[in-house]
Order: sequence, then C-alpha cells, then structure tokens
Amino acid sequence: VRDLLRELECDEELAGISKLARLLLASVELPRAVSDPDEFAQGGVSDIANRGELDRLLLSELAHDDLTLAVRVAMREALYLRREVPPRTPPRRRMLLVDLGVRMWGLPRVFATSIALALAAGGDQHLDVETFRTAGSLATASDFTTKAGLIEHLAALDHRVQPARALAALVEEARRDVGAPPADLVLITCDEVLA
Repeated sequence: VRDLLRELECDEELAGISKLARLLLASVELPRAVSDPDEFAQGGVSDIANRGELDRLLLSELAHDDLTLAVRVAMREALYLRREVPPRTPPRRRMLLVDLGVRMWGLPRVFATSIALALAAGGDQHLDVETFRTAGSLATASDFTTKAGLIEHLAALDHRVQPARALAALVEEARRDVGAPPADLVLITCDEVLA
C-alpha cells in the first residue's frame, strides 16, 4: 500500500487521496494488541559469548585500560552478555470495512478511503491487513494495493443507509476462519451512520 501511495503522488485523479492518506498515516493509529511484546528487551541473560555488540560487554571488561580492552576486543577475547530470545510475536490480521452507503457518498467517501489506506499502510510485518467495502448485505474485498483496485473501490455504490448486515457478514467470515490468526475488525463510517 505504501508503494501505491508513492505511485499516486503524481497521478492527476488520485493525488489528493494519496496526499490525505500520507497525512493521516502520521496520526491514525490503533492501539497495539495486548499480546504484543513491549519495546524493551525482557528476560535475563542466557549465555556469555566472545562476540557481540559493545553495549553488551561485561562490566569487568571495562576495568581494563583502553589499550588492553582494544586488544581483547580485536582478538575476540572480550566477554559479552547474550540475552534470552524474546517470544515470537504471533501473526495478527486487521479487517477494515469501509462503509459505501448513501450517507458516505461524495467527500465522506474520499476521507473514509484515505483512512483505510492509512491504516493499511501503517501495518507492521506481523500484521496482515484486509480491506472490504459494503455491498448490500455482503462485505466485498477491495484491493488497495493497485490503482485499478482503488478506482473500483471508489466507483462502487451501495444504496443502503447503514452497514449492519455487511458488518455481520464480515464478523461471520472472521469466525469461520478457524486456522487464521485473531482479527481486529474496524468499521470506517461517519457519525450519523454510527448513531
């Protein structure tokens, strides 16, 4: 999605959506999952090795004078702490449903699409982002990785007032995927529809 945003910077039709999505990318963010590890390394020391980063040197190595320390590091005689490997972050997925109902026609659709692009582009390597749009009582997949997919998404119309049935269909689809990782479901709509 980030590649598409870069590609659309010079596009006549979609440069505005790209610029708005890049601006929103800095401010639109969902809270991290509770299962995600903290930024700081946790756990203790698992080993002492003769290779490593200088910030992992044993404190006793720093007791040597500068020349002796340099020789010990160069000859790989200096001792380093090796931390425990943190637990692997489980894969996650985010399912974005963009409301294309009658109240989202016009400018609200541009903003909703830009928010979806920002959320899709802001994902990390452990996050699989899927985008959907309302299509009556169904949630139809939208391709936000290509210009043609984005144009198809913007051209789609839904005459319904609220996306409750499409949201229920998406929830059911997420529940049916037994082997898939847990999903964050995000509905992008306006205040009137939400009320």
